[in-house]
Amino acid sequence: MKRIVMTAAIAALLTAGAMGPPEALASARLAHSQAAAPGTQQEAGALAEHPRIARCADRHPWTRVGQRAELVWCIAHTFDSPGSPRTAIAVGHCESGSDLQDAYGGDGHVGTYQHITSRWYARWRTWGKAIGVNDSPTNVLSQAVVSVRMAISLGTWNSSAGWAGCA
Repeated sequence: MKRIVMTAAIAALLTAGAMGPPEALASARLAHSQAAAPGTQQEAGALAEHPRIARCADRHPWTRVGQRAELVWCIAHTFDSPGSPRTAIAVGHCESGSDLQDAYGGDGHVGTYQHITSRWYARWRTWGKAIGVNDSPTNVLSQAVVSVRMAISLGTWNSSAGWAGCA
């Protein structure tokens, strides 16, 4: 029952968000993209070039567990993730636990989707850099974008990426 209520709440948020933010939020969105993707102006500009992703980041700042789940849902929905947004959330929960935010614990894996640290930057360059997300492996937005786009390119969450036991 709790899952149904949460699913309905997330769906309502996404439906309301489909109309887009008011233009008054444009400068706030750019400022947030610069904070969420620190580094060059090019990185911040790249995220601003993808307004649907910037909207996900604006609406779900991932400071609380529920917001992190909503952010993953929003990114999975935006990119039309294999399975459904629920699959993306379930894999994240399976990999990193209920908080969807696992910092590096010394086991060679890091982040929401437990990417192997030695492969993270290559994966980020392939699936996240052009989008403009932060290159930090502990950044929930970056993990969601890279992982969802990676699952799309593989055609499934149940793949050689290491998520086979979670999909």
